[in-house]
Amino acid sequence: MKDLVVAAYRNKGKFRLDGVLHTHPGDYELLQIWGGNGRIVVGEHVLSMSQGGLYLINASNLHFAMPEFYEGYERNAIRMHEEIVERIFSVLPKTQNPLVNSVLYAPLSLEDAEKADAVFRTVSDLSRSGSTEGDLLILSHLSYLCSLLMKCETRAEDTSADSSVSERVISYVRENYKDRFSLSKVARELAISKYYLCHTFRAHTGITVLEYVNSYRLAKAKALLISSELSVTEIAFSVGFCTYSYFSAFFKRCEGRSPREFRKAYKNKGEV
Repeated sequence: MKDLVVAAYRNKGKFRLDGVLHTHPGDYELLQIWGGNGRIVVGEHVLSMSQGGLYLINASNLHFAMPEFYEGYERNAIRMHEEIVERIFSVLPKTQNPLVNSVLYAPLSLEDAEKADAVFRTVSDLSRSGSTEGDLLILSHLSYLCSLLMKCETRAEDTSADSSVSERVISYVRENYKDRFSLSKVARELAISKYYLCHTFRAHTGITVLEYVNSYRLAKAKALLISSELSVTEIAFSVGFCTYSYFSAFFKRCEGRSPREFRKAYKNKGEV
């Protein structure tokens, strides 16, 4: 179970992947926010952080968390392999199975939030034990957290005008990331001013439109480095970067190693 579940209890401050569009193929993430405000972006969905609430994210989707401030930001997190989540929800009819969604959210009462918090702490402790008994207890505790999700699930998306703009921009990027990108063109497509587009997106997600575009392209490039035999140069152009030199420099700045080093590490170890 240690290889299938990774848990962190009450982590504070900035995390390595905050504000970085990324995936964990084959995994799900359970989050509980205990401090700070901000947004969680999953696929095309933009969700507000809610104190004590539970989020179940299909981490195969591109996603990131962006707190407004890192001081006071605190969360519980469990990353688990999809086979565990599928086992938990296998008792449900297909029409009720929540795994068709990219993200689920459940606002919890203070009593339920505190119970969930205690479960996160227990799972964090058990995930380091490596015992068979501990594995069975972890599965039981994860089932309890998922039952809270099913009991209290609601729509978490922000329905404000700002959220609508952000989600439309994200949808546009997902469909057109391979093309030469122009803020003016996006503004025309969405029938809004360029200033309103840039100001609203950053205010709502915590990053600029161009940062999102490059992060999305980077995530797509990483997937191709892992799954394809295309050359690094071919990958750079196929995901929308105009020059190989900019792609290589941007990749190394974000990942701490070159695209070729990233690919080599995956092939040698099966992980990045």
